[in-house]
Amino acid sequence: MTAERKISFQEISAAYRKEVQYQRKMMFNLQLWLTLFFLIAGSSVVVIYYAKALSLGLVIAAYVALVISICLILLLGYILYKGRQNVERLIANFRDNLHEAGLSTKDYDVK
Repeated sequence: MTAERKISFQEISAAYRKEVQYQRKMMFNLQLWLTLFFLIAGSSVVVIYYAKALSLGLVIAAYVALVISICLILLLGYILYKGRQNVERLIANFRDNLHEAGLSTKDYDVK
């Protein structure tokens, strides 16, 4: 038989903190990707504008890159929006658990 182990509130607090830090790190990484696709979209517009007379293939490739990067920008924007909502729900859930346990949020670093 296995003995049930009680989890301390400090362990739960540390787990919440670790999860929030991890999700914020992943959102930061997504923001870097978002920046990259903004740069690709901007570069594609510049290539389309200046390379019209030079090469039709280059202009077509720039249009393709522009469409793909705009789609990815929209997708990453939506993912970041939902990620921020998820982090806020996680923090709210932790605060609710603190309140139910009769503890103050001042005692725990919840940001």
